[in-house]
Amino acid sequence: MANKSAKISLIIGLALPALMVAIIAGLVFLPSKTLHPTTDFIYVVGPYPSYVTRTGDTTTQHDTTITSGKLTHTTTSYAERDGYTPYPFEKNSAPRFFIHHTQTDTNDEIPVEEISKLTLSPEKKSPDGFTLAFGKQSYGVFPFFFNGDTNREHAYLSTERASKEITLVSDTSVNYYEMQLVGWVVPTK
Repeated sequence: MANKSAKISLIIGLALPALMVAIIAGLVFLPSKTLHPTTDFIYVVGPYPSYVTRTGDTTTQHDTTITSGKLTHTTTSYAERDGYTPYPFEKNSAPRFFIHHTQTDTNDEIPVEEISKLTLSPEKKSPDGFTLAFGKQSYGVFPFFFNGDTNREHAYLSTERASKEITLVSDTSVNYYEMQLVGWVVPTK
């Protein structure tokens, strides 16, 4: 009889840590499975909200802003002055805009002209209650293992209770620029 109770104690002692790990894993991973964002958003890779381009002897300042829910793109051109080479000295890349479709987790490049036709909300929180976060979302149970890396190739749609990793386009030719949220696409009725 003592041999049987020792085996039961051993089985319970070994099963209890495995059960605790399973419970913790469920509490961490299951909430993200219940997230279903519906609001698409526009993000940009490259210099934003303003950038400068140079064509021949003309330097052009480009500025983009969201005013009354619409993206506006304005340009101001300057002529070269007295042999002075204006900024930028080399070809400067223009920003690339993308629309992220949240329900399918896909991205499409979108020209500024098309974005201008959409209604955008520049708020931090989407109309359906999500926020967009770049970088590593969590450092786990042991935050002292943080190595200082701000990995911006990861993006998350988050609520107060959970986060869901999403896939965004990262352009390696302009990767020294951070990806930025331009605005949430507000559905028109």
